[in-house]
Amino acid sequence: MTLPRHPEPPVGRADELAILSRLAAAARRDADLRVALVSGDAGMGKSHLVAAFAAGIEDALVMVGECLDLGGATLPYAPLVQALRPVLRESTADIDVDLDAPARAALSRLVPELGPPPERAQGVADIDVGQTQLYEHLLALLERLGRRTGLLVLVIEDLHFSEPSTRDLLAFLSQNLTGAPVLLVATVRGGEVTRRHPVSRLLTALRRGSRTTEVTLGPLGTVAMTQLLRPLCEHLPDQHAVDEVLERADGNPFFGLELARSGRRVPDHLGDLLLDRFDELAEPTREVLRLVAAAGDSIDHDLLRRMTGMEETAVTRALREAVDHRLLVVTGDGAYRFRHALLQEVVHDMLLPGEARRLHQALAAALEADGGLRGRHAAALARHHLIAGDVARCLEASFAAGVSALDAVAYVEAQWHFERVAKLWPDVPDAGERTGTDLAEVLKKAALCTVSGHDRRRGLSLARQALTQLDPDADPRRAALIQMWIGHAMQHLGDPGGVDAYRTAVATVGEEPTEERARVLAALAKGLMVTNQAVEAEDVATESIVVARQVGSVRDEAYSLITLGTIEMARGDHDVGRTHLEEGTRLAADINRIDYVLRGHTNLSHSLMVAGQLEASIAVAQRGVPLARANGLLRSHGVYQQANMVEALVPLGRLAEAEELAEENVALSPDGLAGAHAYLGQAEARLLLGDVDGASAAVASAYRHMGGTAEPHFAARAAVVSAGVQQALGNHGAALEESRSALVALRNGQGPARYEASLACNVLEAVMALAASAPVPNQVVEDVVAAVDAATARGQTALHVADVARLGALSAQLEGVDTREAWTAAATVHDEMDLAPGHARCLLSLAEAELEAGDRAAALAAWKAATRIADDIGAGRLVMAATTLGRRGGFLDPDRVEDPYELTNREMEVLRLVADGLSNAQIGAELFITGKTASVHVSNILAKMGVASRGQAAAEAHRAGLFG
Repeated sequence: MTLPRHPEPPVGRADELAILSRLAAAARRDADLRVALVSGDAGMGKSHLVAAFAAGIEDALVMVGECLDLGGATLPYAPLVQALRPVLRESTADIDVDLDAPARAALSRLVPELGPPPERAQGVADIDVGQTQLYEHLLALLERLGRRTGLLVLVIEDLHFSEPSTRDLLAFLSQNLTGAPVLLVATVRGGEVTRRHPVSRLLTALRRGSRTTEVTLGPLGTVAMTQLLRPLCEHLPDQHAVDEVLERADGNPFFGLELARSGRRVPDHLGDLLLDRFDELAEPTREVLRLVAAAGDSIDHDLLRRMTGMEETAVTRALREAVDHRLLVVTGDGAYRFRHALLQEVVHDMLLPGEARRLHQALAAALEADGGLRGRHAAALARHHLIAGDVARCLEASFAAGVSALDAVAYVEAQWHFERVAKLWPDVPDAGERTGTDLAEVLKKAALCTVSGHDRRRGLSLARQALTQLDPDADPRRAALIQMWIGHAMQHLGDPGGVDAYRTAVATVGEEPTEERARVLAALAKGLMVTNQAVEAEDVATESIVVARQVGSVRDEAYSLITLGTIEMARGDHDVGRTHLEEGTRLAADINRIDYVLRGHTNLSHSLMVAGQLEASIAVAQRGVPLARANGLLRSHGVYQQANMVEALVPLGRLAEAEELAEENVALSPDGLAGAHAYLGQAEARLLLGDVDGASAAVASAYRHMGGTAEPHFAARAAVVSAGVQQALGNHGAALEESRSALVALRNGQGPARYEASLACNVLEAVMALAASAPVPNQVVEDVVAAVDAATARGQTALHVADVARLGALSAQLEGVDTREAWTAAATVHDEMDLAPGHARCLLSLAEAELEAGDRAAALAAWKAATRIADDIGAGRLVMAATTLGRRGGFLDPDRVEDPYELTNREMEVLRLVADGLSNAQIGAELFITGKTASVHVSNILAKMGVASRGQAAAEAHRAGLFG
């Protein structure tokens, strides 16, 4: 536990202390995160308030970290490192952090004492995985500490000084710290944070959260200020002087105390007041304070004595005077720092240019003697050399700081350091010797750092700059790897030219078998596969495997085997493809590439799904999720696994299970395509359950996460789901255009058909819905059917077969011919594949066709079968369609007062409780079912009754006399 510096309660802040106490109690009671944002101007007592709160709280673990304003010289994640280090170093029986090997390896980036850190990041995949794992394992650690101690209070002081990595991590924690009693307290100078301030975005996100409470410290009133200053007022000459201090302090506790201590006069500015106090000190004390101000953070006793050259007695006397005058404080580890950031700023600003250069040169020399270019030393050295005007040493230290930040997965800081190196490079003739590399490598490292950041376009520009620094003929392997990264960045940005960049990389690397050739071939193979160029992708993946085996690159062999197996399974070679997928996954496990192992699980799960082996697909994904969780990759690879499960559960009709899993998945707040995948699954489940508005919201979220993806199959799936939602909303024109556009994008694909028939079904259904109001030209129908035929000729997945059967029946329906045989065939196909929602949909269409043909008995049989399936799986949307058709066809007797809606016995029980005003959770408790199951029943009831709300259902039930 980091001990608070000011345990005594602050004057005049009882209400604010009570708010913090209530938030702590709420976090403890609800076992959930609470956030307290303590804001106020400099000097208002934010740190004092939080320290007093921390000192008074019982049965809690308090961890404190501070953000420091050191011009880029801080260690990335500095406040988190400061807060965590005592706990991780001194784990006790009371607070056993119980870290497994993957967590220990990831967190060793922050606390090296935990063991050797993972290997240095070399490429895109390493960077993607490194930061994700660090965040996930840190999240799990904080949740575990909260549960084991009853309450974890994590204090982050001076958030306005935070560096980008800390801000990104805090944003992640604020979104994902759930299910554990944690209170996150952050102090910030709110008045200094403008719209363009770096911390502004984080503060906006925190303030929007329902779990955040802002505690604003305003000026103290006259009574409180008088109470605060009373111990010092006896030093003032008269009451007039006291009144003047109160007036000039304007309710600011720090300013008031400083003014009262001045004892003689009230200067115009606080800086003048502080300098007056500084001038009153002995010269040795002033020398010490100048040195501490230049150090910026804190400085230990021995280093300070060496740098001043004073005798031990003299330096101790100077330090005692500075501490007694409340200018310096002693930190928990025995170092010295200014009591307030304003004091440090004023003293440093008063240094003369020559004096500043001398001090920073001396500090740099001391740091170099005390470990050289390592970790925090490197960043601090870069700052000292920059202020001292030593460009060459600043470049050298900045490069070392960039490498250290890269190892700590602090990519924004690493990029910042590498870009500064690149900027200084022309001014340092021996830059290459000082860094051990060249400018191309520096720019490439800067580009790689943008992979997990927010500016991939900047990364693309940096990579292209790096390429201009190389002669591809003289250094083809490095040039090829940079070109490969350019392809990766372009694909992330949705630029279809990404594949061409991969091809250029392959052409650049040369024909000689090398590890670099294996790698760029592997990248090209995947790029071709996801852009639906399966034939060429298979050839390239095969070549990559051959080259990888020749040069002994197990990593690239594993990656390309997974790609090859995915392609083979998609085209129908299931046994061969699965063998290759599993072999690649095994090789990845042998070299501990967990990200590749999880890619193998994801691809195998998806391949089994499109092959129609839905239960097997779910089983594979279920094995992958705990592996992702254990290795800190749940919010990336784990989200894909769970999204695959949802995508398989929906066509099986396991809708309640699918919706619950989808809700859990989106609650993980995944980004990019992983987030889009999660939201599309949520939309599918909600749509079939009958929650059209919820499905529409999920589709909108999916498109926000997709960005400009260059993967046509992913875009096609999104269009299938979105068109379904648009039709449910009655926007048939939008459904038509979206489906047609996605179908066109798949036109030149090389792989077997997957989504083509499903999109075509959406088109034909929209055409029929628009027939009366806005007839669609026959050519549109002919074009989409021809597109499906062309796609089917390339081969077809199992789910495509079912969609083709439905498409055939819809085409016949459009032609106005007897469709009973076609709908019977389509229903049979869906039944044989256990696709319950599709089976029910086809049966409803068959019932309608039988009605049109005049065979009421056959129509009734099909209608009853469809209704039973829809009821069994809880498909509220299909239940509504069945109810509508039942009324049109006369299968539901409107005169049957006892139940005109054909509710099941269980639904009658649920409706009775709905009418009594019970919530889903209360209904579940009453009937010994889950709240989720109760929700499904309510959706079905609303659909059968044709009403939009629970209140309308209750009113309709009473009107119909269902309850006597």
